[in-house]
Amino acid sequence: EPDIPLTLHADLGNDEDPTAFLPLMDHVLASYPDNPIVWAHMGLSKELTSMDPIEHVSIMRERLDRHPKLLLDISWDVLYNAYHRWGDTFVDFFNAYSDRILAGSDFVAAGAKSFDDYARELEVTSRVLRYLDDRAFRNIALGKNYFRLMNLPYNAPVLCDANG
Repeated sequence: EPDIPLTLHADLGNDEDPTAFLPLMDHVLASYPDNPIVWAHMGLSKELTSMDPIEHVSIMRERLDRHPKLLLDISWDVLYNAYHRWGDTFVDFFNAYSDRILAGSDFVAAGAKSFDDYARELEVTSRVLRYLDDRAFRNIALGKNYFRLMNLPYNAPVLCDANG
């Protein structure tokens, strides 16, 4: 039904062909333009670890510009492995599209993981958040985007600059 958020694990591809599966996600986005769709892990996976960050961000920008209901999830340490090496590329992108990014909405669950494992993953994937501008930090880290996506009656706190 329209307006029901859906999170999809749709890998872009793999190291041999980084965009092999992109047509599948494009088909979903074109087929369900009225549904909020969250693209888990920005399309990365353990099989796709060497994609050029400029190309990756370009693909994400193109999809966000074409599909107004698309959001990107930036949880899971697979993403950290990408954006900690090319920080500015991803930080600039997150700042520019901060109203379309969700943090921590889809950590990979496993029966063998303990609370400490999840706490470590959260800390690792949250490292990028300290480099965001104030607007992006409010939208992403403080949950404004999530509250809006889920139609929740909450407000993310407004940040003050260093002068108060």
